[in-house]
Amino acid sequence: MNELNIKYNTAIKNTLIYSSIFKYPLTYYQILNFLIIDEQENINIKIFQQELARLIKKKYIIVKDEMCFLPGVRYLNWHLGRKFSKKIFKKFINTSRYFDPNIF
Repeated sequence: MNELNIKYNTAIKNTLIYSSIFKYPLTYYQILNFLIIDEQENINIKIFQQELARLIKKKYIIVKDEMCFLPGVRYLNWHLGRKFSKKIFKKFINTSRYFDPNIF
């Protein structure tokens, strides 16, 4: 690996490590969009894809349902949480005397 490959490899790892603090997995696009790298405006897509594939092949990154995970990190079920939040919000709207439904 040359210096640029190492830089992208490290940037991908750092991006996933940062997202794991919030227990939130990322898609390929999100990794690319939030990539922690110095030259944000000059991202080389080909090298990014090569390094992402290398990390997946080495099992440093696990992919499930198009989401990228770090092994050993316990992520939250964001789909379930969102569904639960909608249910609570609907209940709040229906029971609140002070809520103005016209604000949405």
